[in-house]
Amino acid sequence: MMYKRTLYILFLFLKALVGIAQFPPVRTQEGQTYVVPAQFDLNKSSDELYVNSLLDKARVMINAQQKQPHSARKDTSILQLYNYMASIFRQSKIAPDSCLFYARKTIEYAKNCRNTEFEVKGLFQQAHYQRDIKLNLEEALRLNLRAYETVLNASHDPQVLWRICYNLGDLYSSVKEFDKSLTYFHQSEARIALGTGLSKASTNAYTVAIWEGIAMLYTSKKQYQTANTYFVKILEHLPKIPFISSHAGIYDNLAVFYQLQGKYQQAIEYGKKAETLWLDLKKRENLTATQANLANCFLEINDLPQAQIYAYQALKPPAAKNALKKAHYVLYQISQKQANWQESLKHFEQYIIWRDSLEAKFNAEELYKVQSRFDLEKAELKNKQLEELRQQELLKIRHQNELEKLKASAERQRFLNQVVSEKLERQIETQALREQAIKQKALAFEEKSKQQKLINNLQIKEFRQNKLIESRTRNTLEVGLALSALLGLVLFWYNHKLRTKNKDLEAKNEIIREVTHKIQATEISALRAQMNPHFIFNCLNSIQLYTAQSNTEKATDYLNKFSRLIRLVLENSRSEKVSLENELETLRLYMEMEAMRFRGKVNAFINIAQNVDKDSIQIPPLLLQPFVENAIWHGLMHKEEGGIIRIEVTQPKENLLRFDITDDGIGREKAAEFKSKSATQNKSFGMKVTAERIELINQLYNTATQVQIIDLKNKQGEATGTKVVVEIPI
Repeated sequence: MMYKRTLYILFLFLKALVGIAQFPPVRTQEGQTYVVPAQFDLNKSSDELYVNSLLDKARVMINAQQKQPHSARKDTSILQLYNYMASIFRQSKIAPDSCLFYARKTIEYAKNCRNTEFEVKGLFQQAHYQRDIKLNLEEALRLNLRAYETVLNASHDPQVLWRICYNLGDLYSSVKEFDKSLTYFHQSEARIALGTGLSKASTNAYTVAIWEGIAMLYTSKKQYQTANTYFVKILEHLPKIPFISSHAGIYDNLAVFYQLQGKYQQAIEYGKKAETLWLDLKKRENLTATQANLANCFLEINDLPQAQIYAYQALKPPAAKNALKKAHYVLYQISQKQANWQESLKHFEQYIIWRDSLEAKFNAEELYKVQSRFDLEKAELKNKQLEELRQQELLKIRHQNELEKLKASAERQRFLNQVVSEKLERQIETQALREQAIKQKALAFEEKSKQQKLINNLQIKEFRQNKLIESRTRNTLEVGLALSALLGLVLFWYNHKLRTKNKDLEAKNEIIREVTHKIQATEISALRAQMNPHFIFNCLNSIQLYTAQSNTEKATDYLNKFSRLIRLVLENSRSEKVSLENELETLRLYMEMEAMRFRGKVNAFINIAQNVDKDSIQIPPLLLQPFVENAIWHGLMHKEEGGIIRIEVTQPKENLLRFDITDDGIGREKAAEFKSKSATQNKSFGMKVTAERIELINQLYNTATQVQIIDLKNKQGEATGTKVVVEIPI
């Protein structure tokens, strides 16, 4: 609803920010002028050569300006060029992320120049990028609040506060904070009345855009009479607006206004007007959004051919994401009415994908977090300023300390000089004492030489004694080696005898292991054989039901699928393991038969991750079917409207295969209550046999196949289904 209005408002914002209407010289606050390279044609936004030519011209102009002497005119021209490049990257399909780079350069340069106007324009670029490209409403709101605070703290009014108020009104409306949205829209309207600095036509366009935002706000609140008052004013002022895209956006919103009231003929009338204008403007994404709404209107009046035509037109690329969601939903409804179940399922899956991708995650709680974070940033800014003052004071104190240190150093040097002088005097006095000490050292050296000779004689005597001891030790070692050799022979013979005994024991253990393996394999085969008649018995009951109702056509269809399923089951029963592709095909046939049996109450989906090789992976047969059967019989059968079973096949690790079997049934607790009230309270035969098979498989192959059953609940603690996680080592 807000999508079209936002697109043409962005178109107007771009004109106001970079002057794309005529690109005359723009006058700055100091009375100087500057220019931008050329007019940017939005219809050529996907033309890479065209966009690059404008960007190259802008870069040349920036380089030329940077070489000029410093002046206010130079700074303003560079800021305008940075903002111009950010706008082109945001509006074009070529490297839109570069918008952030030039927006940040604009903000940084503007802060250095103390230019509030371009600082706010840089914040605008970032906010539009976050909202329209990244779909990040939280960041867009934070940036607009920051721009709002910047303008309020500015020393002058840069005439952009009305744009900020409009943006905040639009964002708060998107998150359904209608009271705050209305407050900011009225603030914007009051500010526009004080002057915008734009042409009269542009000012009229922005005024009508605000009325349109208020009208759609009351439409969202279902206050249609008040909304109609604003739409009447809009249509009266429409001839004063020369921008065709504004007309198309207004017609789109009028179509939505009448559609929500159930007035589909009026909605179709305005939708076709918007379609004609978008075709003339060659705005493909806007056109697809309008066509998706028209398809929905034709569906509501049961004109299925027209609804189908418009839905398929809305899918043609490049299509808006919201248009893809609506178009797939319309085709899903049409396919259901035509009983084309395969086509219906395909469009329903696409609708779910686009719905989930566009689902708003930004609620009131997140809004308050943004506001709190913004307040925190303000507090941090004040703390930063206080910290800078504190650092300046510390710097003064540090300078004073350094002066004191220099004074102390000079005093210390004077003291050291005095000490050195006194030391030299003492050295002269002690020179005589040193000469006497040298004589005493010479006498001591002579005494040391005599002692060294005595030590040498004692060492010669000790060497001779060591030779004698070495000879005796050699004889003792020879005798020891002979005894060691004899002992080694004895140990070798004993070790050989022990190894012979160990080989005999290992042979006996191998025989025992083979026998055990055969016994366990036989038990698994027996359990698998029990599984087949149990599974076949359930299928025959369904065929008997259709036959008893004399529904031969469905009984025949069911019997055909049953025969294919039986063939797969019998083929799989011959092997201990089958391919994942084979097992999933068996499971898919079983679920189709159960869906037929319960007359459409069961919807089943199997999703396989891209990294899973279905042909090469081998798993035990009929291992998953009991869990699916349990989900249908005990989870979905007791729901009057039926439900959905999803099977997700993933491979989180190279040697691990994971199955997530999720249903939105009544949960295990209510199922147990139904079970306790029924005639039998026995545990599911298939689940029991599967548990025994898994235990024996783990023992036989020394694996760790695991099964985990999780009860799903909502925030109120009510059961919303059951999830079974099966992890099989491969």
